Amino acid sequence: MKQELKLTLSLPKSVNFIYGRNKFGSTYLKKEGKDYKAKAVKYIKEETNNQDWTRLKAEEYCYLDTIVYMNKKGRDSDNLFKLIQDSISDSETVWEDDTFALSRTNRVYIDSENPRVELIITPTSTI
Repeated sequence: MKQELKLTLSLPKSVNFIYGRNKFGSTYLKKEGKDYKAKAVKYIKEETNNQDWTRLKAEEYCYLDTIVYMNKKGRDSDNLFKLIQDSISDSETVWEDDTFALSRTNRVYIDSENPRVELIITPTSTI
């Protein structure tokens, strides 16, 4: 059976709201982004353990299939991946580097009651 990791994360705010720039032009993660990431990292570590996930090797590609449940129309689903992928990387349990994650948004729905991102991570044979 092929390894597969299923995660359901709360919908993060857009990168436009969670990252800021200082007076020198450097980008930084705002408090709200740090809080989201800390909660996500804890959840990801628990799920990789619960689902008996084996961490991918260096330079091993994987698909990051997503179904996004937006809280309102007009949001850009591509703006969600930066913080999600950074959180997965920071967990240090899924992959070594998100450079090798091939993101694919399969569906986008509106669910104002329970906005979320459902992810399925599967290794590929691509090297």
